[in-house]
Amino acid sequence: MSGFVARLGEVVLRFFGAVFSALVMPFRLCFRRLRILFRRLAAAVRAAPSRDGAASTPRRGAERAPSAARRPEGAPVPRSPLTLWLIALASVGICAVTAAHFMSLRPAIRVEAGGTLIGCAAEESDYLAARSAAEARIRCGGASFNGGLPEITFRLDHVSVSEYTPPEKLTENLLKNAGGRWVNACGVFVDGTFVGAALSEADAKAAFDGVLRRSEAAAGAGASCYFAEAVSYVPGLYPDSPDCLVGEEKLASAADSLTVMTSRTETVRETVGYDVIEMPSRTLSVNTARTILEGENGTDQVTRVVTYADGRAVSSKEVSRSTLVAPVAMRRLVGTKVYSTPVAPVFATVRQLLWPVDGAYNINSDYSYRWGKFHYGLDIGVGSAPGTSLGMNVLAAADGVVELASTHSSYGYYIILDHGNGMETVYGHLLEDSFKVRPGETVVQGQPIARVGQTGYATGPHLHFEVRVNGNKVDPKLYLQQYKGIGY
Repeated sequence: MSGFVARLGEVVLRFFGAVFSALVMPFRLCFRRLRILFRRLAAAVRAAPSRDGAASTPRRGAERAPSAARRPEGAPVPRSPLTLWLIALASVGICAVTAAHFMSLRPAIRVEAGGTLIGCAAEESDYLAARSAAEARIRCGGASFNGGLPEITFRLDHVSVSEYTPPEKLTENLLKNAGGRWVNACGVFVDGTFVGAALSEADAKAAFDGVLRRSEAAAGAGASCYFAEAVSYVPGLYPDSPDCLVGEEKLASAADSLTVMTSRTETVRETVGYDVIEMPSRTLSVNTARTILEGENGTDQVTRVVTYADGRAVSSKEVSRSTLVAPVAMRRLVGTKVYSTPVAPVFATVRQLLWPVDGAYNINSDYSYRWGKFHYGLDIGVGSAPGTSLGMNVLAAADGVVELASTHSSYGYYIILDHGNGMETVYGHLLEDSFKVRPGETVVQGQPIARVGQTGYATGPHLHFEVRVNGNKVDPKLYLQQYKGIGY
């Protein structure tokens, strides 16, 4: 086993030795040639005659002669270790510089025309882009020129990165070798299409900048104008022809045909709609709703950047918004109560409601037409004398739940009680801040809930009393009990 391992190690060493020898072979050849060169130089120095014509002799005397006599003729002169190191370092430096030079080279396409170097393109696409740009300039205005682009030959080569020719320079070199007369000018292109050229970039831009300045002056302060089309100005060589070097009039005509975009900041006031907040109410029957607070729109101040195309708005971008008047949300009660018992008939004559004002038994206005319209309730007070009913207790006409306790433009301060079976009672014109119950509370028949007032649309202190059955306003006298001898 140990013998096999030894043989395997010997084979591995021989393999790596062969690889190393192959790698260092160029350096060994270089060292050998340099060594032969130095030997020849040393022999020439030894063989050179002295100033008096005699052969040179060693300076240190004859004690060296025996050693030289013992050296065989033609044997190499021994060198010091310092000399050998210097030779090795010089060889390594030369090899490194050579390797760095060749490693810095990159593949390139040498473009030539009639033996003249046009340039070195890094890739084929660079040359094609340069040629396309040159052909666009030759075709400008639809004119034709003698010769056109020269015949091109290609040759693959390796050059340094600094020798690459940019596509713009390739375009110029192609035009310089093309037929016809050329002049340095500035071409105007609209969306990539050639329009014309002027002898200077300032002349080329003058007509287009003039259109924009006039548009900005018409739009007013703070407006900025630009063309919807892409307008580019390309300096370079262009054909010396009237079809290419156009005058100011043609450039101005081309500028006037473009679409002018105007961007302007505008500040306006905007109405903001109110939200609707729905709150479930267990006192209202299903599929019914009641508004307890009317909604009001708000006002915002909005700043936008508006863009116009030839005077027509095409886009708007909001940049800021501030609230001037906040909107007020509408609040609505949405019924969720489901009745399990039959609903009382609208015109039933069941005497189940208690008289709603303790101490006031006069009906000042009945359930009938009044002042040209129908009065859907009873106005209850003490009598015709003003102010005699003010502050009297208002009683719950039956057991129920407070559905609403709020204000209204006509009812003033008012309360609605839900008694079930589709029946509701309404108590209007109540005294301000006299509520003794809140929405959602349960009340019993005869319980004080507020006091008589004169709020809302009322000519004097009294209680407006309504009875609603399944949403219909009915005559309250059909449901009121006889009270202290008053009967109906």
